[in-house]
Amino acid sequence: MSTSEFDKYKVDHLFLLIGENPLPNYIAAKVLLKEGGTLYLVHSTDTAGKADCLKRRLTAISAQTISLGSKEADSHFIWNKIKDKVEEIAKQHPEHNFGLNYTGGTKAMSVHSYRGLFDASGVDNPVFSYLDARSLTMLIDRDYSSPKSVTVKEQQICCSFMCTVDCENNAVSSRYNRGNEYNDLRPFSGCSFDTPV
Repeated sequence: MSTSEFDKYKVDHLFLLIGENPLPNYIAAKVLLKEGGTLYLVHSTDTAGKADCLKRRLTAISAQTISLGSKEADSHFIWNKIKDKVEEIAKQHPEHNFGLNYTGGTKAMSVHSYRGLFDASGVDNPVFSYLDARSLTMLIDRDYSSPKSVTVKEQQICCSFMCTVDCENNAVSSRYNRGNEYNDLRPFSGCSFDTPV
């Protein structure tokens, strides 16, 4: 990927919370992970298939799954699982940086994964992000400051991310109308990836 506004927010280790729609996670992986970085797909029992599907789709990227099993609402379990994994990685790679995109998953997964990464020892200034589908912006949160808003261009979603949308006919504008919930980002619904990466 060429130089973009996202370059200063890219991380070596990016944790993604997997929900029912993997498209926001796919976008986050493509714009926020450094080349040669590793993704961690945090999922519940119900979203394990979505995590596996996303991992298959991101074949050129190193990805690991982290299962919460049926404990997607267990605050202490989630906090511990994320914190322990981050600290394990930080010991091996103290110079690496970390990020969490909390667009997917449950509310409990978002809150307690955020806390787990924030509380992990050996981690300096992690990058937290959220994809706002209403405005097609990635909100980047770090350094105890207000979130920075970086636009995800419709053309990036359409072409760079190989969605099953006809860019030539500008179909993206009808499918990604501003003001819709991110559930309207449906090219990944059911994980039917027709276009090879």
